[in-house]
Amino acid sequence: MDRKLVGRCGKFCGECRIYIAAHADDPQTVTELAREMGVEPERINCTGCQGPAETCYNAQCKIAVCLDERGYRYCAQCAEINDCTKYAQNNVEFDGRPKIYSNQLKAWGEERWLRFHLGDAGEGPDED
Repeated sequence: MDRKLVGRCGKFCGECRIYIAAHADDPQTVTELAREMGVEPERINCTGCQGPAETCYNAQCKIAVCLDERGYRYCAQCAEINDCTKYAQNNVEFDGRPKIYSNQLKAWGEERWLRFHLGDAGEGPDED
């Protein structure tokens, strides 16, 4: 199970346009995304948020820096998640998915969360 796909901010890296383009084996997809983002195509490279900084697209992400300072791998581990402006902004930017996914991660655990998002677990566990 590829734990690098647990997004530091609560997203699932497998849904990220940059991650998808980097693994699509389609130079045109990479070129189009790079143009849209205003970066060189070589920047469209990512192995997932939990991977080494040099292989993560946004290694200087404010959330990643904060988590590193606090010793966490992802926001769901932080007791201050509900009061965090960086997390709130990210949640709005990505239509509430980070909050949903962070709650799932806390409730289900990392392995089950990854299996679910990778499509290996059917439906998520029952929530009480």
